[in-house]
Amino acid sequence: MKNKFLLIAFIEGATVMAVELLGARAIVPFYGSSLIMWTTLLSVTLFGLAIGYFFGSWLCEKVSKPNSVILDLFYFAALFIALIPVVAQPFLVLISSLEIILGCTIASMVIVFPSLVCLGATSALIIKVVSIELKDPGKASGLVYSISTLGGIVSTFYLGFVVIPNWGVFNPIIFVSWVLFLATNIVLFNKQKMRTAILFGILFLISYFVMFVDVMYEEDKPYVEIYKTEGLLGQIRIDRLRSPRQEFVVTRLLVNNVSQTIINHDKNLTANWSYIHNLSILSSTKPKGSTVLLCGFGGGSMARELADLGFALDIVEIDGRMEDIAIKHLGYQKRNNFIVDDARHYINTTMKKYDLIVLDLLKGEVQPSNMFSVESFKQIKSRLKVNGMLLVNYQGRTAGDILTFTTIFQTIKQSGLNTTAWSNKISESSGDVVFIGENRDSKLRQDLNILTYKRLNSCCEKYADRVVKSRFLTSDEPDIEVLTDDKPRLEVLNQKIIYEWRKKVIESTLILMDNGLEIIK
Repeated sequence: MKNKFLLIAFIEGATVMAVELLGARAIVPFYGSSLIMWTTLLSVTLFGLAIGYFFGSWLCEKVSKPNSVILDLFYFAALFIALIPVVAQPFLVLISSLEIILGCTIASMVIVFPSLVCLGATSALIIKVVSIELKDPGKASGLVYSISTLGGIVSTFYLGFVVIPNWGVFNPIIFVSWVLFLATNIVLFNKQKMRTAILFGILFLISYFVMFVDVMYEEDKPYVEIYKTEGLLGQIRIDRLRSPRQEFVVTRLLVNNVSQTIINHDKNLTANWSYIHNLSILSSTKPKGSTVLLCGFGGGSMARELADLGFALDIVEIDGRMEDIAIKHLGYQKRNNFIVDDARHYINTTMKKYDLIVLDLLKGEVQPSNMFSVESFKQIKSRLKVNGMLLVNYQGRTAGDILTFTTIFQTIKQSGLNTTAWSNKISESSGDVVFIGENRDSKLRQDLNILTYKRLNSCCEKYADRVVKSRFLTSDEPDIEVLTDDKPRLEVLNQKIIYEWRKKVIESTLILMDNGLEIIK
């Protein structure tokens, strides 16, 4: 009897972690994988377990046959898990315009909370059954929780390193719900529960039927999905967007439903976003043959422009899937040294020095905090040659509510780099901002005045005059609090921008302008 319920405790612990991990991956494509998302998800997870533990303690006093109640709770938990693939996407689309903290909280309450309450409630009942045999409630509690935690550890490692990278999110959710349903029936088989088991089995089948029915016809979609994969670092999707004339005009790479790369269907597969060309023009002030480090690969648009400028290019990208995807679906040609690593870790460990370092990094919809700290920029400075230069791509405001802009500016400045910024906007609206740090007195403006246009791709030439004539910015607020490793406040500072950005993407992905199709990021 004891061993049977300890096995059930192992299954319960494994399922709790599966719900948390897989539920998080279902939310990430809509709200990103920021600290805010994980904070709300973990809080809701603990709240669900706390309610479950309390409910289970109440049941211990009320029921005389805990075995039967445990089976019922597992039935309901399995059904709630089975409903995640059915409910998650339409519900998240419905609430995706909500402010990020509120949206993540509501999403977590709907997706993971119900099953966690049921699973948490079983713990107290399992302890009651085991303590009767052991005649020692303290020993029973410790044994059950240790076995349950062991199940969680095994589940976390297996899901994180084997299941999600290979099979995605929704198929494993289906598998977990069936394993929970079948395993508890086998271990706690009860003839009196046969009708209940059949009823729940029918409900399972109905939920899967609903999930696999595609109510949208392919020809009605503004895009055609050509590739999709899940992994620990998020969902990657490649689609082709149609114009109203049903012509494919661009191919788009999305990570967690946030566009990372968009290329036009012209003969050169040029980057659709102007910031790629702006960065290329600023980079072209360095001579051919310069050593360049690009942190952040995306779909390879920035790497392609830098390679065309004749640089000796190292690329650091944390997601090893990106290069193959870019080659197969985005027309990227491998010509550079591709390094799979976290950018901060690479910069901390390499001894190589560069003429130019370009940061084009996004973690979901914000720049990763570990790269935007005084300590990080000091390390970057040590990796620059005497006349080296740092370019940091950033999307945000340079007027109005500019706390984030001034904070980043002063953070780079405190690292010892001679700091300026370039912007293509003069209003409060979000736009391209490039922070510039130089290991010398600033000479970039002088270098731009003698820009060698013939080195630029034809797609960049039309932006060159604007880059040369656009404004350079400074920020003289030495008392402002800067970003440090122990105060990663970047996501908090960016909350308003994140909310406005996501809302804009949801409201309108495609706008047909007089000069053609423009993609809004």
